Amino acid sequence: IGRLEANMISALLVACILSLASGQPLAQPDYGYQPKCRTEYQTTYKTTYETTYKPQCHTSYEKKCSTHYETKYETTYKQECSTSYETKCEQFYRTEYKEECNTSYEKECSTGYETSYKQECSTSYREECQEVGYGYHKTKKCHKVPQQHCQQVPVQKPVQHCRDVPRQHCNKVPVQVPDKKCTQVPRQHCKQVPQQHPVQVPRQQCQNVPKKQCTQVPVKIPKQVPVQVPKKVCGGYGH
Repeated sequence: IGRLEANMISALLVACILSLASGQPLAQPDYGYQPKCRTEYQTTYKTTYETTYKPQCHTSYEKKCSTHYETKYETTYKQECSTSYETKCEQFYRTEYKEECNTSYEKECSTGYETSYKQECSTSYREECQEVGYGYHKTKKCHKVPQQHCQQVPVQKPVQHCRDVPRQHCNKVPVQVPDKKCTQVPRQHCKQVPQQHPVQVPRQQCQNVPKKQCTQVPVKIPKQVPVQVPKKVCGGYGH
């Protein structure tokens, strides 16, 4: 190759490089020579982001309470009284016919009542419920709890009291005789009798029940996407 041709090739290469750098098409030389160019593709990678969702959960606690009843006994006192009789007499003298008597005894009875107590009980049912499971599988489970209620019921019992009453059959004889006037003075005797009564006392029991709550949280995941970038490559000359 002559010196002139070498200079022309060098000038064309410089022009080609400048054209590629500026993005402008290479001007065609007017001396009859054209460069040989081709398009090549280079693979580069571009980062994109895909959005996905993942569950994010936390556990909270809910206070659940239930009430049950305990039976306690309270002691009260009831006054019970009985009556006895005391004879009081006053003595004096009077003229009368003395009686000669034969004494016989007759039994006299009276019926009274004594109060006693017996325990009567009944059963009622109270529904208790609680939640079981978590999330969408949580269900409500209930069952009935028996409760017994008791009370003291008075019962009247007849009691018979009897005593011997003297009966006299007399013949009267006049005589001065001492006499006395007697009266029956009642005396009441009382005492405090303890009695126990059942009382239902409520008791509350509480516990913290865990509850799981979840939400969908967006998450960006990077992804490398291949991109084909064209590149024009020129070299050599031809007519």
